[in-house]
Amino acid sequence: MKKRTIAIVILLCFLQTLIPTVTRANMTPHFIAVNDTLLVFGNDTMPFISSGLIYVPYTVFSRAGITVTLSEQNGRARLQRGSQRVDFYSIYGFTEDQNGDELDWPAAQRSGGRIYVPLHQVCSFFGLRYELIEVGRSVIPDTQIWVIRIISGSVLSSQDFVERNRTAMLSAYNDYYATQSPGSGAGGPETPPEEEPPPTYSDVTIYMSFYNISAGNLESAGNAGNVGSTGNADSAGNADSAGSADSAGNIGSAETTCSAERILDILEAQPGPIRTTCFFVSATDIMRNPGLVRRIHASGHAIGIWLDKGTLEEFHEASALLFEAAKIRTVLIAADESVETIESVKALADENGLLLWVAPLTGDIYNDDNTADTAANGGDANTNTAGSGENAAITNPTPDASAIIETLPTESGERMHLCLPCSEFTEAVLPDILRYLYEFEYAIADITETALPPSS
Repeated sequence: MKKRTIAIVILLCFLQTLIPTVTRANMTPHFIAVNDTLLVFGNDTMPFISSGLIYVPYTVFSRAGITVTLSEQNGRARLQRGSQRVDFYSIYGFTEDQNGDELDWPAAQRSGGRIYVPLHQVCSFFGLRYELIEVGRSVIPDTQIWVIRIISGSVLSSQDFVERNRTAMLSAYNDYYATQSPGSGAGGPETPPEEEPPPTYSDVTIYMSFYNISAGNLESAGNAGNVGSTGNADSAGNADSAGSADSAGNIGSAETTCSAERILDILEAQPGPIRTTCFFVSATDIMRNPGLVRRIHASGHAIGIWLDKGTLEEFHEASALLFEAAKIRTVLIAADESVETIESVKALADENGLLLWVAPLTGDIYNDDNTADTAANGGDANTNTAGSGENAAITNPTPDASAIIETLPTESGERMHLCLPCSEFTEAVLPDILRYLYEFEYAIADITETALPPSS
């Protein structure tokens, strides 16, 4: 095995002297085979070599007994066989195994809608072998073409493989170049023009939060044993005992399917920095959903108090309910910047040592017909944004994420509090928003009791 490894390393070094370093915009053609099967010679199977490493489309491993899947939600290419699994997060640039441990591997590459993975590492992980067979001299004269053969079992010798596939390789090579444009020349396929790298915003900070966790989840059997079911705190500021957990200490056992829970599922599936965020909850939210509040806390998210009336009494009531439901206290509060009481909320925060995160979205983003709530917005139903600079946000969402993405700041040093309601609309657009934040390298910051909110 040691001799074979040394031979492969030497051969790779030799290849590097023959084959120019290939970028995503300049790919040199080579064949790929799995065992004794020569794969179709074309862009969907063509490998590339960069910095001495061979990358192949992740899909070719399906021919070697590996199950391959792609998650459009987070750009994850998964390769799995039995209990062995490796996940390539090509958007975020890292790789994990089945235990969630990050692997010190070269990052997967993306080009032309395809995902390429490092051949050597994948083969080693799944116990596969591979070999490099030069065919340029004997099959296709005056070329530097190789076959990269992935091996998972008993196969023909290299010489027998070449002899069996000689005619097929020559025909595939000629057919491939016959389909190239006249200007591509004989030295390789047409090289697409170099693209300008996309901008990145690593010095722009985004704070993300959610509110209105009760949306789509009215009191039901799934919320049995809710805290404070009367909706009032007693004179001591404590939640009603009538809504306490049952004698077994359980609160609600039936499964719920509200938007907040599905948003939690989306966040938990993210491999990048936005695995935790902040949920602002009102007294009503806590009374209706104490179990959901506990799940939010147990998942590592921060919890703050959402104020509708903007009074100290409202804060104390929600705080007492929060402590009874999840045994936590918070100084984080949020309120809709458009409400008439926003100035009094700011004064309340200053006088009582609370940290106010002004929410730049209206309390009700849209009505049941998905049109803007113009009465709340005080504007035209066709208006797409509210505010500007570091607090710009959406008041009339569209069916996709573009309207929200357009409000994200791009100037160096800007900060924004992106506060979204728990709703079916947010469920639909959240994956695209998260993917955009990752791809353009925004600085994602947590809302904590020591973080300074953006100015409002």
